[in-house]
Amino acid sequence: MVSDAVVHAVAGAAGGMVAMASTYPLVSLSVRAQVETKKGNSDSTIEAAKKVIQRDGISGLYDGLSSSLGGIAVTNGVFFYSWEAVRAALITFKSKNQTSDATQAAVALSTAESMLGSAIAGAATSIASNPIWVVNTRQSTASTVQSADASARESSAPMRP
Repeated sequence: MVSDAVVHAVAGAAGGMVAMASTYPLVSLSVRAQVETKKGNSDSTIEAAKKVIQRDGISGLYDGLSSSLGGIAVTNGVFFYSWEAVRAALITFKSKNQTSDATQAAVALSTAESMLGSAIAGAATSIASNPIWVVNTRQSTASTVQSADASARESSAPMRP
């Protein structure tokens, strides 16, 4: 039988992937806007979307989606798996210290214990998923950086008579 932690990890990964796929153009534009702002450009979101569509087509809004889907699956999967595993361990530890059978059946985590479990799950998530998000950011900004570099080279080229 599959553990609760695995079920929660798969459900979290699947839910994250659906959410990422449906909102990715906004995520992509947000990352691109950050790159453009750093380069001195400050287009509105709509202007940025028009530029991306003009330069790369509609598919340009989805550059980097595959690594984002992998990243969110790992991020959510690791978090939910870790949280469920830590939660189960804390409940087991806590119930061993209880003497009454009725008390053991009703063991619940305190706010502090829940925060501890979440902190552990969050740390595991950050360690596991950070490299994926670095790759994703580079992929999704590659065409923006390349086109900005090309524009800069064109504008700094000497004028020919």
